[in-house]
Amino acid sequence: MASENLHLFTMSYPYGNGEPFLETELNHLAVKFKKVFIYPTTISSEKRNLPPNVELRDLETSKLQYSTLKIMLSNLGMILGVHSKELSKANKNNTYLKHFREFNSRFCKSIALANKIEEKIGSAGKEDIFYSFWMNESAEALAVLKKRKRIKKFVFRANGFDLYDVQARYNYIAFRPFIFEQANKMFAVAKKGSEYMKAFNIYPEKITHSYFGTEDHGVSVFNPAEKFTIFTCSDLRRIKRVDSMVDILKNIDFPVKWIHHGNKGDNEKVFYGKVKELPSSVEFVLYERKDNYSDVLQFFKNNHFNLFVLLSSIEGLPVSLIEAISFGIPVLATDVGGVSEVIDPENGILIEKDFDPGVVASKIVAFSKSEMNSVEARKKVRTDWEKRFSAKNNYENFYQKLIGH
Repeated sequence: MASENLHLFTMSYPYGNGEPFLETELNHLAVKFKKVFIYPTTISSEKRNLPPNVELRDLETSKLQYSTLKIMLSNLGMILGVHSKELSKANKNNTYLKHFREFNSRFCKSIALANKIEEKIGSAGKEDIFYSFWMNESAEALAVLKKRKRIKKFVFRANGFDLYDVQARYNYIAFRPFIFEQANKMFAVAKKGSEYMKAFNIYPEKITHSYFGTEDHGVSVFNPAEKFTIFTCSDLRRIKRVDSMVDILKNIDFPVKWIHHGNKGDNEKVFYGKVKELPSSVEFVLYERKDNYSDVLQFFKNNHFNLFVLLSSIEGLPVSLIEAISFGIPVLATDVGGVSEVIDPENGILIEKDFDPGVVASKIVAFSKSEMNSVEARKKVRTDWEKRFSAKNNYENFYQKLIGH
């Protein structure tokens, strides 16, 4: 067991049902450290169970009280340095200058959060590792503490919304130069993400990738004699484009069952309008989002699916795809983010980001008649997951990178 403690910063985990993929990672990391401290920035009444050596320290940034003026006066040198670094690397359309007051206010809030974290960590050991699961306000606050020499080792993951400018407000992620300078290591969840980060040429030698891993829950049921069934699973958000399944299924001329898991999101109205257009040959079943992630995994395992489909316009490294192949279910997904690092000819079909529904339908029809839609092919899908996305292997590798080996 390592001598270090781990300080893990999350958005809400273990509260609510967000960041479900963190649970697997935490279970593996917890056995490697004497103690793990979790600092969520948002709290709620529902809380998931934690390993015995994990201690919860709420930050609750919504109740953070501070004076921007006092923060600026007492941290003027650091703030001027951060703005100077940012302007030297800012994009050429002057986004940073246009919204300077807002970005300055945000950084002052991160300093206030750093002050609160400093109170919470007390006499943390010099070898403790401070790890933000996102490159967000927590990462900014930890960078402040590293600059102050209050902590020694600060690392973070970059996933999707916190990685790609296109997903950020004003299409601009601020404070990369400062955060990258202070971080000891930076982990993207996919190679594509690490390449994107390295392209900014800000301490590229610190950047690497580390894949998520999923647990072995066995294989899903499969009966070739049953109706061809497609499974989609996500919130009804615009970037998930679940409504596009309707346009695809309109081009398939044999009976299909489509099951979607997830009934809320910013694209609900469009989705519910589109499903009314489904042809009579399509049997559609909608399930509410399950609050307990283990219920979703049981749903994967205990139901017959020929194909799992993901049509997102933006992704980091989609855990749903990894879960699907862990059950031996072939997948079809758009070539965005790290998706191409999950899908290969052994386990599924990669389609263009801006796909033609008719072309995708033809690929599904071809799949239904192919060897990939068989028990033997599903064994290969499962083997592919074991080689590349097993939680046991991936989190052991991540731990070794965390501690510097």
